[in-house]
Amino acid sequence: MNRHDAIIVCIDQSSTDFATYCLTKAILYLDITANTNFLSQLRKLNGYAHQHRALAVVSLGLCPGLTNLLAAELITRYPHADEISTGILLGLGEKHGKAAIEWTLDNLIKDFEYHHTPVQSFGKSKEFQFAGINGKRKAYRFNFSDQHALKENYPEKSFATYLCLDSPWVTRLLSRLKKTGVTRLLHTKLLKKIAIRLFDSFSMGESIFAVSTSAYHNGKLLDRLSVSGKEESVITAKVTVICLEQFIGFNKYFGVMDLQQLLTLQVFWEELKSELFPCKQLSENISSN
Repeated sequence: MNRHDAIIVCIDQSSTDFATYCLTKAILYLDITANTNFLSQLRKLNGYAHQHRALAVVSLGLCPGLTNLLAAELITRYPHADEISTGILLGLGEKHGKAAIEWTLDNLIKDFEYHHTPVQSFGKSKEFQFAGINGKRKAYRFNFSDQHALKENYPEKSFATYLCLDSPWVTRLLSRLKKTGVTRLLHTKLLKKIAIRLFDSFSMGESIFAVSTSAYHNGKLLDRLSVSGKEESVITAKVTVICLEQFIGFNKYFGVMDLQQLLTLQVFWEELKSELFPCKQLSENISSN
């Protein structure tokens, strides 16, 4: 391999050995993982990447990825914003694969820590207005990695990411199961396996997604950016390819970096807008910049 080579990792890993090898060889390393713990391990290689004049880019895809870019865009426009809230709506009609379903169930079961504070997964709720979706939808706090990455980049601000499904009643059902403790049964391997099969065969809903990101100052809404579209996997692929094209064969950056640290939303907009249904506000703001 030579310095013009790149690796795109699309599978979950349990160790950073492969990433370390790529950085040693100064191979451009792109990883679409959403696993918060693994991303934390990767970021510890930042100094090593600098030492070998190599670049690893993480937070590629919808969330993390596009959500990071929307949040960074709002912070650029409103530096005084002290709170960023992001809602993710995922369609039940899209086939995410067993690994993605297992990841979602694992994070539904487990509570998590955000900036040294315990957070109940699917506990706190917030209403969001999504582009292309009628009415407001209630979403629930979830352990998406974007909120952790953004907090590291902007330690003086607060970030929270929430999840809902395109079926409101399924979202409410998951919330009820969490509150009553039924989800703890998923710790049992057999029941978890059955649940994965059920979700994998579930055909209700559409193959859609939506993101809504809002900026606040002292509790007052400053602005909101929202997009929606179909086939989350296509957006993940396009975001990754655009990033690859930016850095393959020519790179002035070194380290382990999140997408929003390297590129802005504008870089992606021309390529992505044909795949997205933006709210009027977003399309006007992006095109005018």
